[in-house]
Amino acid sequence: MKINRMWLHMLLVALIANFVESTSCSLAIHATSDLRQRVIGRCLEFQANQPDVFCQENSRNCSFIWETFSRGFARSDPCHVNGSAFHDYIAATNHSVTENKAIFWEGVYGLVHRYSNRGTTKVTLEDTMPGYLIDSLSFCGNNNTSDGLAGENTTCPSYRPTENCPFSAETVFWTTASVNFARSAVGHIFVMLNASQEPIYHKSSYFGTYELPNLTRGKVTKATVYIVSATRVSKGSLCGSDSMMELKNQMADKDIVFECQENPREVMFIYCAEYPSTDVCTSVLTSSKSRLSHYHDLYLAALLLFTFLIYFVILRE
Repeated sequence: MKINRMWLHMLLVALIANFVESTSCSLAIHATSDLRQRVIGRCLEFQANQPDVFCQENSRNCSFIWETFSRGFARSDPCHVNGSAFHDYIAATNHSVTENKAIFWEGVYGLVHRYSNRGTTKVTLEDTMPGYLIDSLSFCGNNNTSDGLAGENTTCPSYRPTENCPFSAETVFWTTASVNFARSAVGHIFVMLNASQEPIYHKSSYFGTYELPNLTRGKVTKATVYIVSATRVSKGSLCGSDSMMELKNQMADKDIVFECQENPREVMFIYCAEYPSTDVCTSVLTSSKSRLSHYHDLYLAALLLFTFLIYFVILRE
């Protein structure tokens, strides 16, 4: 795939923009500036970083993808975007999701994406092309601009629907993308939930409303739920909660085997690297140190025994 100077410029703009977004501590409330350049730049970047996917499924035309995306909400009422607005965009960007790697989430954005490691360990919606290109961007339509898109000084409704704004561009986009991601999941799936939410699982969440109902019976065979808690809890209290029983029953209705894990070690090591002083992390680290100390004692004992045997053999000779 040839990339001329214009594409390289767009890619550079997108990379800088991604850095700014990742370091910002405030939520975006204004329309993202240079939206076209960012989407096209991310499109080029994603394909460059995912050669296996696009060698098998062919490269995608980034200008065409931008057109399908922007056409979905340009000049639309910011709060009443058509429900099918992004179907063409999804068709243009969709690709297969690796079997046994799809992970869904609620309330753990930063942690789940550090854990997924850009699709290496697991695959979130935002690790796929449809989600990656639009993640953290803010957008809506505007009848008063030449391209029909809101400028950077315009406030756009967020992805969370409200009574006064039920169908914003972001709401329609992320619900459409979530449904598509769920339908793409195959085999063993994973769900990461935040224990501080009450209840831990709720039917009205994005996962409960758009993703779980669209898991395909027969394609998805098992679901493992990771519940992450910043505080120590008695074993089984989270997985045994009423909301988890409700989720288990919903999975059973789709013939999906249900498994629940509280603070799984591979997730908590990532969490505790950033928040080592939290209550749960001090216990994890203490447990790990105790285990290392135990292994160290065994090693010394084995070394002492080996030395004694060598000494005994030498004496016999």
